[in-house]
Amino acid sequence: MWRSALPVVQISMTKSPKRLFSRINQRHFVIHEWLRFKGVIHRVIRSTGLKRRYIEKWVKRYQKTGTVNDSPRSGRPRVLQPRQVASLVKGAAAQDSVPAALAALQKKGLVPRWISVKTAGRAAKRYLAKKTARVQPVLTATTKAKRLAFCRQRHLLKQIVAVDSTILTAGSFGSRRKVWSKLGTKPVIQKVRKGQQLHVYAGITRYGATKLIRVTGTTGLVSRFTRAGGVEKYRGVCAKEFQQVMRQHLVPQAKRILRAKRQGPPVFLLDGATPHTAADTRNFMRARKIKYLKGWPPNSPDLNPIENVWAWLKRETEMEKPGTGPELWRVAQEKWKRVTPARCHKYMCSFPRRLVKCIQRNGEHTGY
Repeated sequence: MWRSALPVVQISMTKSPKRLFSRINQRHFVIHEWLRFKGVIHRVIRSTGLKRRYIEKWVKRYQKTGTVNDSPRSGRPRVLQPRQVASLVKGAAAQDSVPAALAALQKKGLVPRWISVKTAGRAAKRYLAKKTARVQPVLTATTKAKRLAFCRQRHLLKQIVAVDSTILTAGSFGSRRKVWSKLGTKPVIQKVRKGQQLHVYAGITRYGATKLIRVTGTTGLVSRFTRAGGVEKYRGVCAKEFQQVMRQHLVPQAKRILRAKRQGPPVFLLDGATPHTAADTRNFMRARKIKYLKGWPPNSPDLNPIENVWAWLKRETEMEKPGTGPELWRVAQEKWKRVTPARCHKYMCSFPRRLVKCIQRNGEHTGY
């Protein structure tokens, strides 16, 4: 049977030996051919299609040891058995600590006492990696139901304007950051005494973005609005200031962008921030006939495309390492110019996919 198939094997192995031997043991086949041809190497080469160096290597190993097994590993042998490593990895993932997992296993007698934390960490790193965890808000059953109800509504993507605010910081970079310096010199990193922050509002549409607007919460910017009684001023954005931002900046700019593309009036996507949901703001929107998406669920930043734009802006701003408030504002404006219509189109077109993903996951996080 073997001899009848031999010519076909010779042709196939000459063309593609690796593909032919992908499912069989090459070493045993080499020794089989070597014994069949009584040690004539060139006939083994012709029969197998393998290189002479490979054939001579395993023939020599077979003559020396009588097998074609791998040589013993060099270096220090492993002191932990596979079952012990599996228990260690499971415990480290559950407790988020290799020392704690090792101590628990040693207390139960599953791992010897003389095993060090360094050895356990080296074994665990073959299966685990230390990564920064993504922060996700807690979703209750009520929140999931609200998310599903919102995602099942029909939304006109071409008219949606995602509006939100974010805070950028400057001068808060670590002073222990290592830098290259000449031998004998002491490097210095300049840092302001108190970190500066910038609070900005903006909106994005499918066809472009509005301008950045500085609001209360920016270092050195005092609110012009006071609480009831007219004495204490707001430390953050209040409903009155948000209405002013909408009236003077966001609404006119959004209308201009959509009118250039021959679209209808803007429909604003607002999250559940207090200035957005205040009764005074609702009355303001109703009186000026400003449309907005109703029923926005709480704890749902993954459904808002502008959150990804803010994350990008923060990364780009931190790379410039601004040290003062004015410098931070200048860098933020320069980076915001790179929020082109193509980038806005990319983020806004993900909005329907977010809704579908939320429905598919029964109200859970979408992963965006």
